[in-house]
Amino acid sequence: GQLSYKSMHLTPFTLSALLASFHKVEVLNLNGLQIEEIDTNAFAYAHTIQKLYMRFNVIRYLPPHVFQNVPLLTVLMLDRNDLSSLPPGIFHNTPKLTMMSMSNNNLERIEDDTFQATTALQNLQLSSNRLTHVDLALIPSLFHVNVSYNLLSTLAIPIAVEELDASHNTINVVRGPVNVELTILKLQHNNLTDTAWLLNYPGLVDVDLSYNQLEKITYQHFVKMQRLERLYVSNNRLVALDFYGRPIPTLKVLDLSHNHLMWVEHNQAQFDKLQYLYLDHNSIVTFKLSTSHTLKNLTLSHNDWDCNSLRALFRNVAQPAVHDADQHCKIDYHLEHGLCCKESDKPYLDHHHHHH
Repeated sequence: GQLSYKSMHLTPFTLSALLASFHKVEVLNLNGLQIEEIDTNAFAYAHTIQKLYMRFNVIRYLPPHVFQNVPLLTVLMLDRNDLSSLPPGIFHNTPKLTMMSMSNNNLERIEDDTFQATTALQNLQLSSNRLTHVDLALIPSLFHVNVSYNLLSTLAIPIAVEELDASHNTINVVRGPVNVELTILKLQHNNLTDTAWLLNYPGLVDVDLSYNQLEKITYQHFVKMQRLERLYVSNNRLVALDFYGRPIPTLKVLDLSHNHLMWVEHNQAQFDKLQYLYLDHNSIVTFKLSTSHTLKNLTLSHNDWDCNSLRALFRNVAQPAVHDADQHCKIDYHLEHGLCCKESDKPYLDHHHHHH
């Protein structure tokens, strides 16, 4: 059975009375009813509830034993309320819980024993809170997790999670056991300064590290990657990119835009194998591709191109592959193939001394 009420203010008493008269309620929808308080005994007669929806209310506080009598609970939706903390042991009698959302509340901490009894919990949504602490690695059953838009400085990744969004935090430490299942990892808009932790996640397909503080990308940290297709590292502080002759064979998309790269030629083996490469807004002077490159889309504007290098490049790249252009050039630069470049016999003496 399903029980649903629209625009009705439910007092704890009415709720208990209602539920006592509906014997086999499995789905209870209390979304958007302006509920402020839930009585300890609200669900006392609701043993059969499996899915409980209380989204879009103004609940500030959960009584410690409120879920004591709903042992069959599998789905609990409490997003968009005013919860600032969870009482100890709140989920100790709901072992079947598989999906839980508390996004858009004011939670500050998830204590380490909160989910110790919910050994089937697969989907956890905690985005848009004020969390400074949640140790996800203590919940090994997790499969899908969202902790984006919080105040986390450490991300503890559980052993078998497949998709994890921890974007928009202040994360500078990533830890946890080796996880070969992790496929999609969103870490944009954090404070990461290194990538050594990537060695624990060889199954990644999609990694977003844009808007962090990374200064170099080195193949040592990517050497175990078997499936990586998309790597986004735009808007960092990259001065070095070192794939040398060790390209990631599966990589299709590489976004390096808005960094401080100057010298990238030794990565040609990697660039040749990509489909999408974004290099705009750097300080790159020279660049090569072979005739056998597979690029469909390449961005090159806002760099410090040497004109001879561009001419050589455009012998191997059909113009349609380049999907951006410069409008105005700084002094001593002029437009060639729609990109600003500088004429020079010795490109690197005119620019900066390059470092290997």
